This record gives sequence, C-alpha cells and structure tokens, in this order.
Amino acid sequence: MLNTHFRGEITELQVAEAFLSQGYQVCKPLVSDSRYDFIVDIHHKLYRIQVKTSSLSVDGDYIEFRTESSHTNTQKTVYHSYSAEDVDYFATIYNHQCYLVPIEKIGNRSFRLRLKPTKNGQIKNINFAENFKLENTFIK
Repeated sequence: MLNTHFRGEITELQVAEAFLSQGYQVCKPLVSDSRYDFIVDIHHKLYRIQVKTSSLSVDGDYIEFRTESSHTNTQKTVYHSYSAEDVDYFATIYNHQCYLVPIEKIGNRSFRLRLKPTKNGQIKNINFAENFKLENTFIK
C-alpha cells in the first residue's frame, strides 16, 4: 500500500495530465512550500490549483477530499485551512475523471462530490460531481 505522500503525488500528476490533455499549460512552483500545487494557464489567465486525493464513500454515493493541509511537528498535527488568497480552485480525480471546485464552494475540513442522487431526492445544497467535471467548468 502506498503512503499518503506517494498517493498525493500520483493524484497531482493525474490532475496535471487532465489539464494538459485539455490543451492547458501547467506550471509547477520551484519550491515545495507553496500553498498551491501548480498554476494553470487558461486563455492567458493564471489559476492556482490545489490538488487533493479523494476517496469513495462506503456506500459509493460520493467522493470526498480534505480541504485543509496538515503537517506533524514534535508535539501534534497542525491543520491549515485554505483561502482565496492561497488558491483559486481545488482539483481531484476519481475513476479517471478530473473535478475542479472553486475555493468559494469549499468548507473548512472536507468537500463532497455526489456521484449518485440522494435517497430522499434532495438537491438543495448538494454538490453533484457532474457539475464540477473539468470539461464542464466555466474556465473553458
């Protein structure tokens, strides 16, 4: 089983490939302490992208990813939230599909993309994955 660092790197490469396959330029920071993973140049506008690895819920109804960063020091694990000053979009990939979520939609700890309709038919305040597919976003 791969550790979280390796899984994160693989996710980042897969998301970068999704942007590249759409014809967008992907630029990676030279230093590793940046709050974003890469910048995408879309029609001469630059967007800061933070990539997160997602996981499928037990029931298979949604995927979820963390919306905070963490690191461990000698005493504890420290969590940091992201803001619009740090990133423009979060991106994740699941089942070979890239999803792009604006920072304005993101909560403090995690974000869910619904793959299947809710059992009770609720649609208000539900983030359906279909609406966040890379190829369906407004940054075409």
